[in-house]
Amino acid sequence: MKKIFASIAVLSAWIFLFSCTKPGNTSPSDETPEGKEEVQPVSLQLTFALPENGEKTAWVAGDQIVVHGEYAKDQVTVTLAAGDIGSDGKTATLTVDGLKPYVRDDVGSTLYAGYPADAVDLLPHCFFYTKFNTSNRYLLAACNDSANKFQFVEICSKLTFSVDGDFDSYAITGRKDAITGYEALQVKITDKEKNLNQYRQGALVTVSGKLSSGTQSIYFPVGTELPNGFDLKFFKNGEAVKVYTEKEEVSFEEKNQDLGDITARIKDFVMDLNVSDAVSLSDEGTANCYIVTAPGTYKIAAVKGNTEESVGTIESSAVLWETCGNADIVEKGSLVDATLYEGGYMYFRVPEPFVGGNALIAAMDEEETVLWSWHIWMPKTPVTDVDETNFATLKVMDRNVGALVAVPSSGAAPAESFGLLYQWGRKDPFPGIGDPATSAQATLAEGQEITYLNEQTSIAGGAQNPNVFYYLDDKDWQNEGNDPVAALWGEAKKTVNDPCPVGYVLPQRNNSCGFWAGSDISSQSYFTLDAENYRFTVGALTFPLAGYIDDADGIHKGAGEAVQIWSGRWDSGTQNGYGFTGVVGDQFRRRGQIRSRGGSVRCVKL
Repeated sequence: MKKIFASIAVLSAWIFLFSCTKPGNTSPSDETPEGKEEVQPVSLQLTFALPENGEKTAWVAGDQIVVHGEYAKDQVTVTLAAGDIGSDGKTATLTVDGLKPYVRDDVGSTLYAGYPADAVDLLPHCFFYTKFNTSNRYLLAACNDSANKFQFVEICSKLTFSVDGDFDSYAITGRKDAITGYEALQVKITDKEKNLNQYRQGALVTVSGKLSSGTQSIYFPVGTELPNGFDLKFFKNGEAVKVYTEKEEVSFEEKNQDLGDITARIKDFVMDLNVSDAVSLSDEGTANCYIVTAPGTYKIAAVKGNTEESVGTIESSAVLWETCGNADIVEKGSLVDATLYEGGYMYFRVPEPFVGGNALIAAMDEEETVLWSWHIWMPKTPVTDVDETNFATLKVMDRNVGALVAVPSSGAAPAESFGLLYQWGRKDPFPGIGDPATSAQATLAEGQEITYLNEQTSIAGGAQNPNVFYYLDDKDWQNEGNDPVAALWGEAKKTVNDPCPVGYVLPQRNNSCGFWAGSDISSQSYFTLDAENYRFTVGALTFPLAGYIDDADGIHKGAGEAVQIWSGRWDSGTQNGYGFTGVVGDQFRRRGQIRSRGGSVRCVKL
């Protein structure tokens, strides 16, 4: 059922131009146009009348009102004295000097007023408009009649409530990115027209303010719509501690609504991210994987892969799993300790001290179905690029995706250099091998797990279940056939499912590069195998024998003795993707491999 609430304004994407220029004028100059006669100031007796049944029930000494005509430079700020105010407090009458009425043929009003004065921020050429520098205030505007009486109109409706608790401020956010207010609001009120939303500028999804004693009021521009309700958070010393959630549709029309005492209806708020300090990782491009190298709060655009397509209506977010890429115990929240969706962005926090590893975060709908997920890669050493034309015609990453360190030049390759494992065509990784001696999966934090399921799924099902490894002996992980597969990954072309970070892409299976030539390359001069130390080199590149996840049984295998490295190419007419496969004592070569196998990814620079 639709709820009607008082109005508070928020907007997040529109920016309306406040053009207070008269037809024919192209510049809002504060100067009187050449040839136009300067209006001479006059003294007039003005009466200011409050709205009937309005929130403000009486004028008080010290109230300030801005009165203006055509130019902001000629505005007059009127300060009411006790003697100006009528016995009922509803009206105030006084003589005001220095007024410059604005005369037009199409309207009878000549002067315009806004209250409170400190919220009025007129344009140079204001005409009959009154601009306010906020929408979350009690705002009044009016024009004069023939007797120079200003009958004020309330510009915003309000939402009222009371709450008990140790809070000092609030923030109200429209759910599903609905606009709750504006940085500026301009109205047009004449004797011919009343337009309370003439222009709106700087749309806001979240509006905040200080809490006072007693009943609280939040103001919205008349007509604000919140189709999915709102979240009202309460803060102490800058940290959100409680939240009140309204999930029904809310409309702020020309009346006020009262939530009453909401103390019993507020809940603990645990996602205390300071979104204002978040570092944006997607300004230079979007992807399914983002690299983070230091503690802090980060944000990424909530879009699908490298597109601008929204992932849908996000209700919540979560960390699906965390791993340090080895057999060590992982403390939950040690890699990513909080996530939050707000205003088109996924926010997440990497706590101090910085712990190298990998995490998968997800956005969910109201039924907790995963809409999309993103891999957060936190290497311990900087990721660099290498020129090696035997692997690719483009520069190559110095490590597999998800590896915390590059394979060292001496000694055994550690599990942290193995990286994560991918099924061909899926955007989401799976934990790699954490113990080279046993080929066991790298440890996840307590309560987090990967499900290995002996069945196929749809492509959409794979995206909705990024922590499920689907396999079927000698079968693809997806059951929709070959036609949709070609769009999942691409050769040196970034697709929506590409698993590489921003600026990188899956490698091309290029027969001119020896690595992908097809025949056994073990005898080639650029190839060196060091099985004792779980590694092999191709020219200037070093690869770990990182093992794989078997497509026949979903078990991690082959650490220190086998490798599967995917290219972006698929095998038309089969259930294979092209990759590089190697086993100690057998061939190291390019060949087709069942797409449900979990293999390594080594990206190339775009």
